[in-house]
Order: sequence, then C-alpha cells, then structure tokens
Amino acid sequence: MAHRLYKTGRVGILELPEGFLDPREIIKMRDGVRRMLTGGTDKLVVDLGRATNVNSMMVGAMVEMYTSFTNLDGFIVFAAPSPSTDALLHTLRLDQVFEIAPTVDEALTRLSEQHNHASL
Repeated sequence: MAHRLYKTGRVGILELPEGFLDPREIIKMRDGVRRMLTGGTDKLVVDLGRATNVNSMMVGAMVEMYTSFTNLDGFIVFAAPSPSTDALLHTLRLDQVFEIAPTVDEALTRLSEQHNHASL
C-alpha cells in the first residue's frame, strides 16, 4: 500500500500505510513532501498510526522532513505513533527533538495553536 499525502486547509497531512515502506515508496513520499513544502505549505502532520514497521530509511526521511520544515520556519508534528514506533523514537531520543502528538486531531490542534502564536 502507498502513502497518502494531501492538504486540509493550510496543513499538509501525510498518512503512512500499514506495514513496511520500501525504499522506492519512501523516496516518492519525501519528494511529495518536498513539493508541498516548496509550494508554500509550512505545516505538516505525519500520521504514523498505521506504520508498524519503521526502518532506518524511514527514520532518516522523518529527520529530513523535520529539518526541511524547521529550516523554513515551518511546523511539523508526528502523530499517533504505534507502541513500537514510539519506543524506537524514544530509544533514538527523537522524542526529545520531534513534536509528537497522541492523535492526528491533537496534532492539528497544536499546529493551529502555532499559527495563532506566530500571528502575535
């Protein structure tokens, strides 16, 4: 199954599929996120809810997305990690770097709050 990337309002949402993402799919995903970012979308929710097999290439893509968005003063929230993904992010200490929300709705709320703070 492939990832799904779309916009809701001014926020991009990347839904990862269930199971393992092969390298070609990860490259397509990164390219789509890059196009969204260069097209003016400065907020992204990465829905990890179905991603049960996060490998090192996927972790690298997550770091790249985080870096790309934050370097351009954007905001990214990783949402709904499975217990195994959450444990991996904790082991790698990425939970101290990434903003992680328990649900997609919570991630969208946090991005909305970021927009309100940026407007002040």
